[in-house]
Amino acid sequence: MEGPVSRRHALAGLGGALVLMSAPRAGAADLVQLHASIVPIFDVAPLFAATEQGYFASEVIAVATQSV
Repeated sequence: MEGPVSRRHALAGLGGALVLMSAPRAGAADLVQLHASIVPIFDVAPLFAATEQGYFASEVIAVATQSV
């Protein structure tokens, strides 16, 4: 039996999901909605930094976070 998933692996999975979701786009106007449950600690700072710097917006992705 495997142990619990670490935050590092969860963020890596989130990054992988972003890559898969942004690859083929139907059109420039289509906005991809991504919902992520996060633990609001320092480890998720890159997610907020990427949002603030416009990385998701430039790839036409809207990220909604919910604290758990």
